[in-house]
Amino acid sequence: INIASNDPDEPIVSVPVTLEVLSELSTPENVIISILPTEVAIDVTIEWDAVYGATSYTVYRTANPYNTFPDDWTAVTGITETFWDYTTDRNKRYYRVTASRD
Repeated sequence: INIASNDPDEPIVSVPVTLEVLSELSTPENVIISILPTEVAIDVTIEWDAVYGATSYTVYRTANPYNTFPDDWTAVTGITETFWDYTTDRNKRYYRVTASRD
């Protein structure tokens, strides 16, 4: 980048700049949902492949897959591993996993 200077000996200063263009992140692939039913609940583990350039992931869940995404889905953000687990009731749930760059 060339910058105008008020120095009469060097009226234009050249500053080298490196620009990295980051494209949109891809969707995590090979998502596997494992469930372990207990007497009163279900232990759920969701795993996926790492996405190049991602620094965290978000798991969305809902009981109704026709809810507006992502507004009407519950989001768990800031997941830094390629898995997430939790315990839920025995009702059916739907999940989506997205990658993000913080």
